[in-house]
Amino acid sequence: REWAAGRLFQQFSLLIHVSLEDPAVHEARCLADLIPYDSSEMREAVAKAIIERRGKGVCFLFDAWDEAPRTLLQVTSFLYKFITGASTKMLPRCSIVITSRSVVAALLYPNLTTRVIIGAFSSTNVEEFIDISLGHNSDTKQRLLQALHASPELTSLCSLPINAAIVVHVFQSLDYELPSTRTGLFHALVCNLLLRHMQLRTDHGLQKLEAFESLPGDVLQQFKSVCAIAFRGIVEDKRVFELSSLTTSSLGLMQAHQRLTCYGPSHHYSFLHYAVQEFLAAYHISQCSQKEQT
Repeated sequence: REWAAGRLFQQFSLLIHVSLEDPAVHEARCLADLIPYDSSEMREAVAKAIIERRGKGVCFLFDAWDEAPRTLLQVTSFLYKFITGASTKMLPRCSIVITSRSVVAALLYPNLTTRVIIGAFSSTNVEEFIDISLGHNSDTKQRLLQALHASPELTSLCSLPINAAIVVHVFQSLDYELPSTRTGLFHALVCNLLLRHMQLRTDHGLQKLEAFESLPGDVLQQFKSVCAIAFRGIVEDKRVFELSSLTTSSLGLMQAHQRLTCYGPSHHYSFLHYAVQEFLAAYHISQCSQKEQT
C-alpha cells in the first residue's frame, strides 16, 4: 500500500509481494507462479516482460521467510534458489527484499547485500509502551511494572512488541492483575478471546471465563476441535490452514486471509499468534490419555 501510494520504494515500477505464509505460493515452480494474477495468460505475459527487462525496475518482497514450511527453507527448493540468485541469473537487475526473524534467516546471510535488524524493546521502550498503552496513568503503570518485576519470565517476553501488547491486554482484562507465568498469560488471553467471541457471536450469557471447563458444551467441543487443529499444525509444521480443513468455528482464535495468487483467490486461516497455536496444541496434549500422548 505504501508503494502504491507513492511513499515507499518509488525507484521500482513494479513491486511484487509474495507472502511465504500462503499455501498457494508453496507450490510455485517458476517466475510466472509468483505473479499475483488469476489469469495464466497475464501471469505469463508479465513474467515474459520482467525477463526481457532482466528484472530492471522490479522488486520482489518475500514476506515472512520465518513462517514458511521447512521444505521451502531447503537449498533445493525453487523459492530458495530464486531468492539466493541461482534462479535469478536471468534477472540480474531486479531487487529482492526478505522479511524474517534473524534466527531463521541465517541461511540467507551469505547472499545478502544489505541486512537491516530491527531491535527488540529495551527496558526503557517497554516502560514507554506501557505508559502510553495505559493512558499515562502512573499508578496503574507502576502496578504493572511491579508485577513484571516479580516475573522475569514475563519481563523477557516484553522484548517483543506483540508480546508487550498481549501483557497489557491481559493486565487490563484481569482488572489490573497479571499471571506470573507465560502459560498463565496465554491461558488468560485465550479465555478473553473466547469470551469476546461468545458475547459477539452467540446467545450464551457468560460475563466471565476463568477455565475452559466452564465453557458451554457446544463451545467446549468446538474449542477442543480448534486445539486439535493447532496440534496437527505443530506436528506437520503448518501455521496456515486451508479453509476446507476447518470443520468448526475458529471461536475468534484464528484470523482469515484472502489473497489473489497465481492460482486464483486463496482463502486460508492462521492463529492470531504462533504462541497461541503452541498453547492450544499443549492443551490438546493435556486432554489426551497417557496412551494417546505416547
